[in-house]
Amino acid sequence: MASVADTAENFTVDEVAQKSLETIRLAIEDERIEMTSHFDERIAERGLLWVDVLVVVDEPLRMEYQELEEHGWPKWKIAGTSADGVSVAIVVAIRPDNRVRFVTIFWEE
Repeated sequence: MASVADTAENFTVDEVAQKSLETIRLAIEDERIEMTSHFDERIAERGLLWVDVLVVVDEPLRMEYQELEEHGWPKWKIAGTSADGVSVAIVVAIRPDNRVRFVTIFWEE
């Protein structure tokens, strides 16, 4: 199976965002995810829960491509509303094997 990074050059920005979102959702469903210690710290500091992450990924309001992650993996900011109705953004990186690394989570203004 080709990774998002391998096929991104053949798609428009919206198509790449949609394909990336599908990859992220599938990785969550298949439990092919990892969290950075920074992500773990930020989610705890903000009193957010995993359910908040799931709500944002299931119903994003906006998705923006970020620069490549330090390992060269495509990185996305997914903005949306938490389960409690608070605006948050999550930054994730998609590895070549389509595993997803949660990098950080923060309040979105």
